[in-house]
Amino acid sequence: MRRRSVTNPARIRRYALQAMAVGIGAGAAVLYFSRGDSIGRVLELSPSNLLTALALSAGVWIAIGARIWILCRSLGCRIGAVRAFLIGASAEFGVAASPGGVGGPALRVYLLHRTGVPMSVATTVLAADALLDLLFFSAVAPAALFTLLSDSHWRGAAGGASVSVPALLALVAAGSILALAALRASLLLRRAEKWARRSPRCRTLGMAPRIRLIRNRIVRARTRIHGGLKTLAGRRKGAVLLALVFTAAQWLCRYGILPFLLAGLGHPVKILPLIFIQGAIFACSLLLVAPGGGGGAELMATLVLRRVVPVPVAGAAVVLWRIFTYHVNLVFGGALFGCALRCDRGAPAADIPPPGPHAGQVTADLTDRQPVAGD
Repeated sequence: MRRRSVTNPARIRRYALQAMAVGIGAGAAVLYFSRGDSIGRVLELSPSNLLTALALSAGVWIAIGARIWILCRSLGCRIGAVRAFLIGASAEFGVAASPGGVGGPALRVYLLHRTGVPMSVATTVLAADALLDLLFFSAVAPAALFTLLSDSHWRGAAGGASVSVPALLALVAAGSILALAALRASLLLRRAEKWARRSPRCRTLGMAPRIRLIRNRIVRARTRIHGGLKTLAGRRKGAVLLALVFTAAQWLCRYGILPFLLAGLGHPVKILPLIFIQGAIFACSLLLVAPGGGGGAELMATLVLRRVVPVPVAGAAVVLWRIFTYHVNLVFGGALFGCALRCDRGAPAADIPPPGPHAGQVTADLTDRQPVAGD
């Protein structure tokens, strides 16, 4: 049987074309069902406003690349700044082109490992990224919720956003279950191994040794990730703080596009509530197992914005917002992903041994590595 690869060009092209078709169809539906002259509103924006929105999209890629570059160097792996930028843009393409956005983390880990970063360090960078994102939203969410519920201008939007509450709760519940399963994976596999030893059928198939091998790999990976996170938190506080600054820049650029477009259309709104609303919409769209959320993001955003701004303005803003936050990632991110795959590997990287008592856990497999792209 032919092995399916994450870098199979035909498979990636098929997913990207499906995502583009779904996105275009959803945008056309929003324009059609928006009362008034939504297309005319789209044409009202000046070229300078469009270029600024495009620059904000590029700022997201730069911030992601900076985070990858900082965290990799902090964990003892030198990769080039351009290579880190290509990996960040490729990850955004993976999120846009894959069902549920699962391709983003997969492409990030794959490209880091292909560059020569050990798998344990690549997964540690991914875990640190997730923790930084959680820290940023934990700081922003209280102020955003307070504004959303206390400001009379946004009170109606809170009612419109209630349509996504069940999906958001389902997503939180599913994430909690997956997180608990990941934390208790070793215990679950140990029990499965004991059961396989008692079952005659499983003994015949040799299931117990296979389960034990998987459990040992999970334990080793978890130990290395835990050691890497301790190294970052204990000995690389300056790097973590700098990565947090770029985390804030990334999300402000991404979620600042919609407020900027609304201001350009003559209806400025507060940015904090829109950060929370866009985060909730993006999280809920991941539940729809289709590239780009299958049009769910456009529908939810239109339902919310129509309570704050006129319907034609809401339709125009949603279409432009998806162009700069989704279609740009598909087109330009896909092109940069191709560049990342074709990028020649540079000279072997110079290791930077991370200090501290947990350094050995992070650098355990740095001795046997592939070349890493140079600066």
